Amino acid sequence: MKKNEVDAIRAFNREYILILGILNNNMKDLDFSLTEGRVLFEINAGENIIANQLAVKLQLDRSYLNRLINRLSHLNLIEKKNSESDHRIKILNLTGKGHSVLKEINLQNEKMTEEIFSKFSQNELHDIIQTMHLITNRLL
Repeated sequence: MKKNEVDAIRAFNREYILILGILNNNMKDLDFSLTEGRVLFEINAGENIIANQLAVKLQLDRSYLNRLINRLSHLNLIEKKNSESDHRIKILNLTGKGHSVLKEINLQNEKMTEEIFSKFSQNELHDIIQTMHLITNRLL
């Protein structure tokens, strides 16, 4: 890659991080960090999710993730249950309250996404989404 291409990508990343508010690390109007929201999302999306799987998938330090899980459990957003096959393994699930909080997080993220991308025409949105698919498919 040429230096100007690397510089352009890095400049976009810096600006997009600001647009998303990632440096703020809190979701607008909610008392949860982006990481906590993502942990709730992954627990909900998975089946028989355990902390080690989350740590690998989200590339988080296990002790940091453990603190997050304990906080979310203390807030009654997730519950830990013993695995039927191995009682040393704790399966993570959302509680009813956790589902409600995740629903609110998703609604807020959808609203923010709509606000950010409402400035584009349908053709531009199509191109942007196609490009996002290309980037995702090549990097994963």
